[in-house]
Amino acid sequence: MYSQQKLDAIYDLRAAVEEKTRAELAVKRNPTAARKDALLKATLKVEDRTQVAIEACHLCGRQHLPDESHVPDNVIDVDFGQTP
Repeated sequence: MYSQQKLDAIYDLRAAVEEKTRAELAVKRNPTAARKDALLKATLKVEDRTQVAIEACHLCGRQHLPDESHVPDNVIDVDFGQTP
């Protein structure tokens, strides 16, 4: 089950990709400087939204540090690679 924050991040990413696609078509039809600037802005927005969607925890929606994981209360973290 996904958190609301994760779902919001995914839909924000989808909207950004749609915006970028429209900007690409506009540049293809008429490659003006303003349209190229809009395409660059849309591309950067997609990259930003992608990062947010990747980093949002699917359980709680917040970002975690690289060495921190979100483990629900009913899950035991077991490392089968270590011997006692």
